[in-house]
Amino acid sequence: MDKQISTVKLFESVTIETVLTLLPSQATLEQVKTFLASKGLSFSAGNWETMIDQKLRPAYSAGKISLNEFADFLASVEEHGKQHVLLYKCNAKLLNSLFATDHVKQVCNTESRFPMINVRSIVDMPSTPTIVEVRNDVTKRGNAIVAKVVEKRHLLQESTRKEWEENGRLMTSVETRPYRAANVVRICEDGICEIRIHSHSDAYAYEMEATVLVNSLEPLIGYSDLVSMSLLDARNFAVDPRFRTEAKRLIDLRHTEHLDLADGRLRPSVGGMSQSMLDNVAVTSAIDAFQKEDSSVHRAGLRLKKVEGLRRGLNLGLSGADNEFFLTAKVTTEEYETVLNLLLTCMTKMNQ
Repeated sequence: MDKQISTVKLFESVTIETVLTLLPSQATLEQVKTFLASKGLSFSAGNWETMIDQKLRPAYSAGKISLNEFADFLASVEEHGKQHVLLYKCNAKLLNSLFATDHVKQVCNTESRFPMINVRSIVDMPSTPTIVEVRNDVTKRGNAIVAKVVEKRHLLQESTRKEWEENGRLMTSVETRPYRAANVVRICEDGICEIRIHSHSDAYAYEMEATVLVNSLEPLIGYSDLVSMSLLDARNFAVDPRFRTEAKRLIDLRHTEHLDLADGRLRPSVGGMSQSMLDNVAVTSAIDAFQKEDSSVHRAGLRLKKVEGLRRGLNLGLSGADNEFFLTAKVTTEEYETVLNLLLTCMTKMNQ
């Protein structure tokens, strides 16, 4: 978990019960166990009820974990993983206003929709999307500004679908289940903006949602201040013969889709969980032949190996908008940063 998050103050209405109520929907039991282990505390629990009643609440009551630490942990897990991330480059004017002026502080002090800077509020499922936090952050790439927006969504319960005829019309009803989604915008002083949208349960145009999210943060930032940062080089790195040895060390390539200028299409894949297309000479030869025809990798699905700081394998998708990637699992802050830095490194190598 990022140490700098602990400098953020809690809004006075935040209680331990607020945090404990939200944890089951935002974290995994494994993440909570790791959190408790890092504090030197007992972490064995087979379900959420046991975890909360016998581990978390007693740890708080005994003063072994503070409310700030619980809130920091919640913030960390809800901001990473099961997200579609879109990358942008910021213009110089925006970077100057965010990092060389009092613009952020002034917006937070004067705009009623914004919380005070570096003050964390925690909401469950607000009736309208709510800006719950604007904070200063520190990353390996420099200082950053982070804004978080929480919204209430609804998931269709298809098992409840009913159809009937009424007055010559076919009527349909489906029950819905509300759930909480946390969306994050982080702008680093190196000029990279990450827009992290909590994944929807069905196919979705995340580029449009990213536009709406950024525009909801005006006058702090505006979508016109951003330019899409293509990840096509990261997709092509996975199959480029020049980097095949390095790619094999880092990833298992599961499937790709290639398009060429003549509307040709190639969709190689492998079946076994532990297999990689990069280990199959026939597959890589077909990809290499196709790539020579001015083709590009339209989609790529891969599994990052337990290297480069990762303690476990992670599934990574490169598809959708040119600047989009997604993680299918909840991850730690460190895992997310490792994935992002790996993508940026691959893009740099492709342009050397």
